[in-house]
Amino acid sequence: MPAGDDEWSRPASALANALGAVKAVGRGRFDDARGLLDRGFGRVGSAGRATGEWADDIARLAAVCVRREPGLAGYAAEIVALA
Repeated sequence: MPAGDDEWSRPASALANALGAVKAVGRGRFDDARGLLDRGFGRVGSAGRATGEWADDIARLAAVCVRREPGLAGYAAEIVALA
């Protein structure tokens, strides 16, 4: 089901999870980061999961999101750069 005008798409929501994971890693909250990434992958129907290679995990999730919704490429690139 497509997102309504006032709702985030699943890929945009998954990218928000990726951003949350960047913050969690920065705070040393690795279990939180893993959960955020795993939920993000699930949100876009990907079998991917967090491996603990945080920058790579975030980049993989961002790539899946951009494949599903190309208009998110700029947002995804910013998140990957932060990671």
